Amino acid sequence: MKLYDLNMNEIELRGVQWLEFTPGSPTAERLTDYVWDGDIVLGKRRKSRNIQARFFYKSRDFLDYKLLRDELFAIFDPLEAFYMVDTQITGKRWRVEVDSYEPERINGQVAEVAIALYSSKPYAESIGTTMDEETFNANMREYGVGALPGASVDDYIHSTNTFAIHNAGSVDIDPRQSELLITLTSISATSSNITLTNNTTGDVWTYTGTFAVGSIITIDRTKSKKNGANIVGDTNLQLINLVKGINNFTVTGLTGDFEIKFEFRYLYL
Repeated sequence: MKLYDLNMNEIELRGVQWLEFTPGSPTAERLTDYVWDGDIVLGKRRKSRNIQARFFYKSRDFLDYKLLRDELFAIFDPLEAFYMVDTQITGKRWRVEVDSYEPERINGQVAEVAIALYSSKPYAESIGTTMDEETFNANMREYGVGALPGASVDDYIHSTNTFAIHNAGSVDIDPRQSELLITLTSISATSSNITLTNNTTGDVWTYTGTFAVGSIITIDRTKSKKNGANIVGDTNLQLINLVKGINNFTVTGLTGDFEIKFEFRYLYL
């Protein structure tokens, strides 16, 4: 395991050897109402995750044992959140907080620690977004569903009216609770009525304002802007979701050249 702060700077763990990192299985809560007998099921939501981990820490001598113990106390501050990455599955990270832990001293220099971790989100996420290119020594994404060999940033940037976006995670992307940034840039395109349709989900987003050469529209989760100004009032107030796997899109209403790109993180159960 490796630990990182929320800016993805690695946190050094001196003398630590990890033994176990075991996320609990996903669970859901059923939301219900009732009138007479039985329940009316309104829906379900995924619950947070508990993670169990264990490690040894080995000091140089009796005094260093206590110094190392105090270093771990500072790192595992229960008020702080941090990321954990399994070095055997390097493309995804868990954002966690410490619930509890207790060093069990084996001898004067070695202790074993069982640590209970809490993830407020029910899933892990890719370290990189779809706009981060894989490199030889940086695995930015894992592939949970229908992996596309050789997938790259170019697969998420398009300049045609029909195209596909691949969500290779194991969880749908809902912009109300997950990162999703769609950027539409006019190179020579103009329009007064743009429609973006995810034909796979049936989601339709429309914009009836002006779109001139050089304009940039961003749909950042639930917020729509043009050149930095709010344009929500000129849209149909709808959102674009991505199901896991292939999402087939259509853009209509544009005359001229444009570029559209999708930036998000894969999510993994």
